[in-house]
Amino acid sequence: MVACTNDDVLDNPVENPALKGNSYLSVNLSMGNPTSRATQPEAFDNGTTEEAAVKDNNVIFLFYDAAGNYVTDGTIQYYSDGNTTPAAGSDLVWNVNSNGTNIERDANPVIVLGPTKVAPAKVIAILNNNSLANTCKGKNMSATQDLITNTTNYITDTGFVMSNSTYVKDEAVVYASDIAPEQICESAEDALLNPVNIYVERVAAKITWKFGDDIEGHMEENMFLMNSGTATGEYMVNGALTQLRVEIYGVKPNAYNETSSLVKKIGTGTYFESWNSAANYRSYWAEDANYTGV
Repeated sequence: MVACTNDDVLDNPVENPALKGNSYLSVNLSMGNPTSRATQPEAFDNGTTEEAAVKDNNVIFLFYDAAGNYVTDGTIQYYSDGNTTPAAGSDLVWNVNSNGTNIERDANPVIVLGPTKVAPAKVIAILNNNSLANTCKGKNMSATQDLITNTTNYITDTGFVMSNSTYVKDEAVVYASDIAPEQICESAEDALLNPVNIYVERVAAKITWKFGDDIEGHMEENMFLMNSGTATGEYMVNGALTQLRVEIYGVKPNAYNETSSLVKKIGTGTYFESWNSAANYRSYWAEDANYTGV
């Protein structure tokens, strides 16, 4: 047992005046575009309105201390105009960027922190799946990073599930956004002056396909001509020269992952270097939850 006098009391390094009442944190919430690989970084395309849809009440922020221990959670209460959040079920207010950069949309909400005596140092945002977010409450950050679930949970009735963008910076993996003590404020107005940047990305990948160049030149509406390698492009069918046409009824992937990580897991080794862009806050590759290693 240890006793002390008032003269021996040490300052609490994480004490913050804002934690004595309501605590506010402003966030620049930025959405990366859905391009899945970095082969053409100049060709970023924004997602559709439907792909970017997020409901105000379907955004949960998980806060941790510097060691990754769970501290509290928070929800959107205000926007940068100072108005309170619209009625539950309203769409998150995104600003759409059309400059062709990696960031396609951004929003500036203000969060009211849940009860806590410890100032949080890191934050992870989970959008469009409150059930998954709620399973992470009370768990340390490592447990959230290790969470693997069925991929059907990543496309919900409310939209595509998103979480913090994961990437490598200064030879370390960035899984969560850092929070400085001065960014936790006693008022929403003060919080807006020094926001935290959170970059999010869709957990489900978007794929694009097209006909190969050798087929594209022979397309007629939804059909293409078979190339026989001859000047006339004709085939013998039942003893007669015939031009074959193939009609496309549809396409689909021949395989997909049934389980995946809620927060993308990556490494810092040479395998990931060519797929990583710290300037874009993105890694275009990740470890597959269904295999060991990369």
